[in-house]
Amino acid sequence: MTHAAIALFLPLSIISSPLLLLYDESTMASSRIMNLASIIMTSTTRLDKSLESHNLPSPSFDTSTFTKLPPSEELQAAQTAILEAISELQALVLGPIGMLRNNALMVRYACHLR
Repeated sequence: MTHAAIALFLPLSIISSPLLLLYDESTMASSRIMNLASIIMTSTTRLDKSLESHNLPSPSFDTSTFTKLPPSEELQAAQTAILEAISELQALVLGPIGMLRNNALMVRYACHLR
C-alpha cells in the first residue's frame, strides 16, 4: 500500500501532517497505531485535567452536561488531537476496503436523513 492510497482515507489535517511522511509501509501498521493510541491517551488526560481545573463536568450523554466544549484554546487543542488521532486510527484499523464500506454506509445513512 502506498502513502497515496493511505492518504485517500484520512482527513486533510492528517494528510498534510509531516508525521505521515515519517512512516514507511513496513513500520506504519504497528508503530503508528501505538503512537496514535498514545496521542489519544495523552490528549484525553489533558482534556480531563483541563475540564477539572475549570470545574466542568466530564463529557457525557447526560442532558445536564454542556453540548459543546467551552471556548478555551487548551480544551479545543486537546479535542482536535483526540478526534484526529481517532480518525486516523480507525482508517488504519479498517484498512482501505473497510474505510470505503464505512464511508459508503455513512453516505447512504445521510441520504436517508434528508
